[in-house]
Amino acid sequence: MARMSRLVSLLAVAALVAAACGGDDDASGSATTTTTAAAPVTTTTTTAAPPTTTLALPVEVEVTADLPYTSQQKLDVYAPAEGSDWPVVVYLHGGNPTANADHRKLFEPHVRAIAERGVVVYAPTWNGNGPAGGSEESICALAFAHDTAADYGGDPTRVIPAGVSAGGYSAVIHALVGDDPPLPVTDCLVDPVIPAPAAVASAGGALFVTDWARQGLLPSPEWTALTPEQIDAFDPLLAVEAGRNPEVRIVLVVGDDDQGGNPAIPFPIVESNRAFDEAARQAGYDVDLIVLPGGHVEPSIPGTEQFAAWVETVAETAHSVS
Repeated sequence: MARMSRLVSLLAVAALVAAACGGDDDASGSATTTTTAAAPVTTTTTTAAPPTTTLALPVEVEVTADLPYTSQQKLDVYAPAEGSDWPVVVYLHGGNPTANADHRKLFEPHVRAIAERGVVVYAPTWNGNGPAGGSEESICALAFAHDTAADYGGDPTRVIPAGVSAGGYSAVIHALVGDDPPLPVTDCLVDPVIPAPAAVASAGGALFVTDWARQGLLPSPEWTALTPEQIDAFDPLLAVEAGRNPEVRIVLVVGDDDQGGNPAIPFPIVESNRAFDEAARQAGYDVDLIVLPGGHVEPSIPGTEQFAAWVETVAETAHSVS
């Protein structure tokens, strides 16, 4: 991937994780249920069909809130009220969670709508400012889902990560590194072992962050403390070039005008997703790049076509795992 030479002010860089979902406060409205996904403007492959289930959609959902999964963080579980062996999604929110302890609540419409399509969804609060997008907490959330999925009607062998913006980046890198995290994990409340996921879905993923980290453009102390070798370990481009988890299915969704939620200080969301898609294809991965109209915030707004398309994409990706 070509190095980004754009000079960015400290204020702009400090806004990386927050601006990665800069308009996410709009996502705090009530959940909207829809079963018709919008047709993408551009796709690199044929858009997959909606998930199939023997139950009429939407299914009834039960919520178990505020389950601790590390010593500091909690998550919510949204699960179909009936049935078992449902696929499981760990949904990593975007934005800057350090500014709002309940940032996951802003993405409640996403999480509920996905669960209503026959998916058990874990929605953690996690620190996206940490190394690799909060690698310890996101790994702990995935491990917690594997450990407890059956308690909520989920199939522990069908757990996948999904996320928006910073969460989309973290989901992709964890899908690639699988059960070999680049940094030690010490704070999980369960054994921090996660099998290599079979699939991943990312919307507006900030796949360029390791490139900025190499240039010293990430002021987060957790990132600046990493060695060059550790930064390389969190680079999704290097991961696919090395053939990490080659069987994973990767689904990327991006707006055709996605600039990280802040058009005045553009982030290379679109460019980095296209570059990753090309590199992953060349490396032999099963990857879909779905380009929707609009920018970074649209998939977060209930009732929009982009929201419906993203929710349907996550559900379909989860149901595709056998």
